[in-house]
This record gives sequence, C-alpha cells and structure tokens, in this order.
Amino acid sequence: MNCEHDVAIVGAGFAGLTLALQLKGMAPRASVALVDWERRPLPEAAFKIGEATSELGAHYLARKLELQEMLQERHLLKCGLRFFLGDSRKPIAERPEYGPVRFPPVESFQLDRGRLENDLRARCEESGVQLLEGYSVEEIRLGEGGEPHALRIRGRDGGGEMTLRARWTVDCSGRKRLLWKQLGLGAESPLEHSSCWFRVKGRCDLARLVPAENTAWHERVPGGIRFHSTNHLVGRGYWLWLIPLASGNTSVGIVYDERIHDGDAFASHESTMGWLREHEPELARLAGGFEVMDFAGFRRFSYETTRFYSGDRWACVGEAAAFLDPFYSPGADFIALANSFAAGLIVADLAGGLTPKAVDRANAVMLKFQRAFTDVFLNQYSIYGHTRVMTAKVIWDNSSYWVFVCQMFFQDLIFDDAALDRFLELFSRYHELNVRVQKLFRDWAARSSDASGFGHLGYADFEIAVRSHIELGRRRSPKRALAFISENLDRFTAWAVLLFCVAADEIHPEAGGRLDEGWLRPEHIDLDLLDAAVAVSESAGAEDRAPWAREFAGLKRQMGRLFPDRARLGGA
Repeated sequence: MNCEHDVAIVGAGFAGLTLALQLKGMAPRASVALVDWERRPLPEAAFKIGEATSELGAHYLARKLELQEMLQERHLLKCGLRFFLGDSRKPIAERPEYGPVRFPPVESFQLDRGRLENDLRARCEESGVQLLEGYSVEEIRLGEGGEPHALRIRGRDGGGEMTLRARWTVDCSGRKRLLWKQLGLGAESPLEHSSCWFRVKGRCDLARLVPAENTAWHERVPGGIRFHSTNHLVGRGYWLWLIPLASGNTSVGIVYDERIHDGDAFASHESTMGWLREHEPELARLAGGFEVMDFAGFRRFSYETTRFYSGDRWACVGEAAAFLDPFYSPGADFIALANSFAAGLIVADLAGGLTPKAVDRANAVMLKFQRAFTDVFLNQYSIYGHTRVMTAKVIWDNSSYWVFVCQMFFQDLIFDDAALDRFLELFSRYHELNVRVQKLFRDWAARSSDASGFGHLGYADFEIAVRSHIELGRRRSPKRALAFISENLDRFTAWAVLLFCVAADEIHPEAGGRLDEGWLRPEHIDLDLLDAAVAVSESAGAEDRAPWAREFAGLKRQMGRLFPDRARLGGA
C-alpha cells in the first residue's frame, strides 16, 4: 500500500503533534501524516516528564496553536519559578526564597503530558491530519534529486507493513533520534548532568512543612499559590523540582552534576530517598508520606546536533535533535522554536519558494540557541548552593531570556528574513556578553563566603526583571522589536558591568572595584569598560558618557536589595 503526503512526521509526542497542528494552521490543504508506536488512550498521569512550560512555550501553545481555552480548562496555570536556597538541612521556612507573590501577567502552564497528548491527537484528527497509531518506523529512505522520501512502517502486534511517501520527513521520534543516528548528526554535549524523577499521588505541598502559626511565612506569598510554581530546592551540584499536575498528583525530580554527586545514589527510588534524607531532609520527610506512582531517570542526558534542517526536505525537532538541560523548563521553548522554523521552511517549499539561504538561516539561529542555552548551564551547578550569586544568576538568566529569545518569538521575527538576520547579529553580541557573565557567576561563587542571605525576594524587587517580563505583552513591529532588543543590549551591558563591580567589591574590597590582576581577568570583560563603569557610577552628571550609563543608578538600587552589604551599592 502506498500513501502520498506532503509531510510525514515520525513520532506523535509533544513535538510531532504540535508541528502537525501548526502546519495545518499555516497550510490547511497540506497533507500531513503522523506515525507513532503508542495508541490511545494514553495514561494521563506518570506518562512523560516535561510538565512545566516557560513563557515562550506557553505562548506557542496558547496563541500560535490557539489552545489557550483547552490549557486553562485542562491544566494548571503556573505561578512562575520559585527557589529555596541556603542550608538545605534547615526548615523550609528558614531558607531564603526567591519567587513571585502573585501569578505573573504573562502566563505559563503546568501540563499533565498524557492528558495533553490525548487532546492534541484528537485536535490533529479534527484538523485533517492522518494519525497512524500503533506503527513503528522500520526504515527511512531519503529521496534524492527531488524524489519523495519513503518510510517503511510496521503495525504492532504482528500488523502489516506499508510505505508512506512524502515530500518532507520530520523526525520527532524523541530519544530514538532516527535521522540523528542515520545521518551522523550527533554532537557531544559538554554537560555532564543526570536526572531521576517520580510522581506521587496527591498534593505534595511544601507549605505543609511550615506550621500554620508561622503566619508571616504563609502570608508573604498569599493564597497558597506557592504550590502552583515550579518549586526548586537548590544545593551545591543539584536542584530539585516539585510540579503540581491537574490530575491531582505531583511531579518530583532531581537533576545533578555527575562530577559532584554520584549517580549510583539515584539508581532506585529507595536509594534516592536515602540521598534526599541526607541532602534535603525536609522534602524527604514530606515526600515519604505519599504513594509513589513511578520512578525513572537518565544518566548524562544531554546531547546536541550539528543540523536541524536540510534543503533535501528533512528536519529534526524536539528531542530527536537535541536535549540540553531541564533547568528553567526550556523543552517546550525549543520545540516551539524548532517547529516554527520547520513549518516556515515546509510551507515555503510547498509554495515553490524555499531557498538555501532560508535553510541556512534557520539552522544558524537554532545552532546559536543550542550553544547559548548550553553556556547558561555549563559548569554552573557548583553555583547552586550559593544563595546570593545564584539569585543574581536567576534574575539575569530570566530577564535576558524574556528580552532576547522571547521577544524574537513573540514578535514573529522568525518569519521576517531581514529582521531575523538583524536579530542574529544582536543576539550574537548578547551571547558574547553572557559567556563572560556566566564565568563571573562561577568564579564569584567559588570565592565568596556567602555570609548573608535574605528572607524573601520577588520579581517585583527587581524592576529590570518585571519590565522584561511585562514587555512580552506588548505587540511591536519588527523594526520596533529590534530597536527594543538593541536598547536592552546596552542595558544588559550596564548590568553586567555593575555585577563585576559588586563581585570585585566583595572579593577584593581593597581594590575599590578596579582589578588589573587577580581573578577578574580581561577574558571576563573589557577592563576599560569596567574602569569607565566605576567612573560613571561615582561621578555626578556622567550618565551621558555612554548609553548604558543611564541605567546605572536604577541597577545599583535593585542589586542593592540583593547585596545590601556592598559599599559600591550604597550599603555598609
């Protein structure tokens, strides 16, 4: 039996289902087939991890795919990211907390993956996608010279074989990585992180660890909304997640650096609970009272790709291409980005307008994002046990994500070639700056005593974070979006310089923020720029010397809330 399609998608998971819906929305007459081993009904709970979305992935689902009503009715609204830092053996109420006190204005969601994928399969069928459930892909023969690709598929339980012929083949097979392996696309990741996870039946809420009479702790984040955050408990070399699910259950996971923690400690649920009792005894006490629904894990889970798209009419998206790190929940973001480029290339090809330059540009942006996100996580897990440097990193990382990556996606620059070229230029400059700042965080934490912490800080304590987040709700033309991103490149340069000054003031106060030798080296940041920043920060009326200089007073005030003991910020 031969079937003819415009697009054959291998894998009906999150990536494949959303790509099929996006394609049908952009090109309703396109013939799309989805092939997947699993049959419905998929189990709602304890099915797949990847429950949390960030703003970009949520925007993709809710706005681009028009699923907002379904998400609001069938899943949970997410109350941002929340972090509990400091001494992991202390009661949770005594640990410094960074997180919002209300639901952020730009929404994100906590997803029950089985429930979501059941609903997405139904939506795909309603939109005209041919969904072939219960089939494995035995072979992909890529066509040459414009010939269609051929996919030999076999039904499970002794079912028959058939061949799908399609102009485009998109690999969304997850960690099977069919084309990645067939074409030798793999690239080694420098990340050495591993993870284990389990789901528990019921509401595993950290607030249960804090006595009701501690009203100050409960009321500083009112309404019990802490539970709706992606809650992170962090310590040196690891972080844990607690994610609520609409099914009434809770996802619990541990991610750790193999160079700091022995992966054998996480081989089973029993051994993992032993590790928790040593490192996070409060959570161990709480989680130990719940029925465990599943347990699984991945050792050294990170891998990269050398190519996402080809002019020979194939693409790899989702985990079929790359997987970096789950911190900040970027999985849905990468699917949204990769799918959108793939859909744009496919629709252009079906209209007869695909160019090699468009393919190269899409690859260049995705490979740049792959590198940039890796640098956010590379050698950073040692910082996670440091209260204030870690908080500074989270504020920096979140704000830059909202300003650069999210703005590009929210403002549809993906589909504007000239705007995308300009964005790539600006983002490359930001990436160079960010590499230096990430090295600063790493070196700073290694040399700081972390002598003081804080009780609670929220998004609203840092105007640059609030502004970066709220601006996602404003619609801009490509020209205005690029101007906004360019202005923020200056703003983030000022912020970076200030962070270097604060670090220098803490580590070497005798140098007065000026270090020509020692741990702050030219590879961190241009020392001339550092000297200029110090001069600007100390000279009245000097704000006109550089565009970024105008930001110094406000940034000093904001960072002073995190580092009140630093003289350079007006503290003691």
